[in-house]
Amino acid sequence: MSSPVTPPSNVGYVKITYRLLDVWGDTTGDPDANPDWKAIPSGSTVTLKWPVDRVFNAGTVPPATIYMQKITCPVDDQGYMTDAEGNRFVWVVDPNDTDLTPNKYTLGVTVDIPGRSQTAFSMGFVNPSADGSYDITLNSPVPSSTGQSVTVGPAGQMGPPGPAGPSGGPPGPQGPQGLTGPTGPAGPRGTSWFTGHGAPVPPVSGSVPGDLYLDLDTGNVWTL
Repeated sequence: MSSPVTPPSNVGYVKITYRLLDVWGDTTGDPDANPDWKAIPSGSTVTLKWPVDRVFNAGTVPPATIYMQKITCPVDDQGYMTDAEGNRFVWVVDPNDTDLTPNKYTLGVTVDIPGRSQTAFSMGFVNPSADGSYDITLNSPVPSSTGQSVTVGPAGQMGPPGPAGPSGGPPGPQGPQGLTGPTGPAGPRGTSWFTGHGAPVPPVSGSVPGDLYLDLDTGNVWTL
């Protein structure tokens, strides 16, 4: 591993926090019937990775190209993401630092839990906590679902099978191929993507209902 160097004096940092919990149905051995809460299993990790492999810092003397290395963080017995020294936070280079090119990017987050499939998503930097830190839970998308209530009645009795239909006759001879018809009118265009920084402000120029919009800052997607 390379030796430590004096960091550029014009680079800012932000503190990131994250807590991950499991909730289970009530088990025996406790005094109540409430669900049981636990930290995610031992050995779980959270990896933070920049969407770019390098950034440029023209303002430091001398100028520097900075290769953004991923950070893998263990999760402690209370579900907190920790740094290498056991602190329940992780400091990273500020993605919004205008001394860096590019800047204002999202941060890739990958959660590895032993025995489960890997979870990956992007984190924005738009909801700072009171102390100026960023909680991954408050700055990442979650799966969306439209709730639906369905009432299903009891199944009825199976009816008797119907009589078999008559067998069809032999296939007839194939007729000659017809003439090619004229070209039909062009159909409506398919779904298009639009992008921008921040939530979309209707009307989005050139869009039609059903088009999709990606917020480049947060990774959130809207249906226009």
